[in-house]
Amino acid sequence: MRPLTGESVRYVPEGSPLADRNNATIRPGQPWLGGSAGENLVFFEGRRGRSGIFEWVRSPDYLLGWTAVSGRPNLEEAARELYRRMLALADGLELYHIWNWVPAINQRSTGGEENYRLFCLGRAEGFEEACGRGFERRLPSASAVGHRGDLLMLGFVAGRHPVRHLENPEQVPAWRYPSRYGPRSPSFARASVVETPGGSIVWVSGTASIKGSETVCPGDFSGQLATTVSNLEGILEQAGAELRGGAVGESRFFRVYLRDRKNFGKAEDFLRRTVLGADDSVVWVEAAICREDLEVEIELTIYPPEFPAPAVLR
Repeated sequence: MRPLTGESVRYVPEGSPLADRNNATIRPGQPWLGGSAGENLVFFEGRRGRSGIFEWVRSPDYLLGWTAVSGRPNLEEAARELYRRMLALADGLELYHIWNWVPAINQRSTGGEENYRLFCLGRAEGFEEACGRGFERRLPSASAVGHRGDLLMLGFVAGRHPVRHLENPEQVPAWRYPSRYGPRSPSFARASVVETPGGSIVWVSGTASIKGSETVCPGDFSGQLATTVSNLEGILEQAGAELRGGAVGESRFFRVYLRDRKNFGKAEDFLRRTVLGADDSVVWVEAAICREDLEVEIELTIYPPEFPAPAVLR
């Protein structure tokens, strides 16, 4: 299978020098701090179209869709409807990964609830409405980070190949978090492994400094970064993959979200000394994390050797 040629779907942070040209672009307004200028999210040849609020690229085996809707005045309702429509579009397919960009993620609504918790409530209701009880079995890997605009933005990839959704033994599954973290738990798995004819694709969810269900090292950026790396190692062990160095020939795409840009240099130095290989691609962006006491989140996608991974955009 060849990579998509011509049109692409690109994730591009704000301030990136990358030109849009004729490509479909997901630009959530998160300031670009360094590294790769962006990333092509499509790794297959397909046709482009639109269904309702979603644009998509589709092939016989894969579907990538993306959209943006207003998060005002009711973020819960917007998330519920967005997920209901996403699941209708992906009906009959396995969900692999979902990207969520939540407006003002840590701010509180007029009712006093944090925006992230309202988003989680609507997301869970959307899953439950579409999939019924036990929907947790379908939950794929995902990330959810903040941005400065008013739009609730989402991208997802689904397909016909079998998938395994995995958890980290050192973390409570997000969908089982206790009620003190919100009226409905976050709806995602820690990682999803897709078995393709070209090998396994591993999508690792946005990962932060959480053990069990508790934030670790609040107020200590270096401690949070080390704990995040420890969690990535634990998740990848379940997937049969390595974090430090990786396998020969595989393609790895990291997205590092920093709450405060002043920590960019410290994070880059630590990760390049401990995790990142010379051929790894990294996008560094400034973004609010789902909990106010979290300072860093790292997301990772791994494509196997000989698989036509999407191009990194330098």
